Amino acid sequence: KASSVEEVASSCDVLFTALPNGSVLLSVVFGEMKDETTSRGIHNFVRPSSIYVSCSTISPTTSRLIAYVHTKCSTEFAAAPICACPGGLALGHATIPISSSKQNHLNKSNLSCRYPPPKCKFSEMIQKQQM
Repeated sequence: KASSVEEVASSCDVLFTALPNGSVLLSVVFGEMKDETTSRGIHNFVRPSSIYVSCSTISPTTSRLIAYVHTKCSTEFAAAPICACPGGLALGHATIPISSSKQNHLNKSNLSCRYPPPKCKFSEMIQKQQM
């Protein structure tokens, strides 16, 4: 069981989050400042060559910013917002468009045909911290 965001982010090859909006997502990606030059955002803890997948509905500008930061950190970002009416996901009536700068990431993570996504407790940790 992970005890911190850092522990979760550093232990996943593919990291999924599903957060309510772009501002919450940015706070998770960039985090609070640890000192004058270092933040506690997940971009500082994900392993090189890993993939961060956001299932949040965010603006194109936010998506490009997050992709840029992850590229600078030798990691990759994929946007995969979940589109479903209330209760639709539980019934299997959801569409999840996936956008990444490199097609091979979709194959590496097997995003196109895996439901539910791989077990990773990051989103659950964030939700608990916000309560």
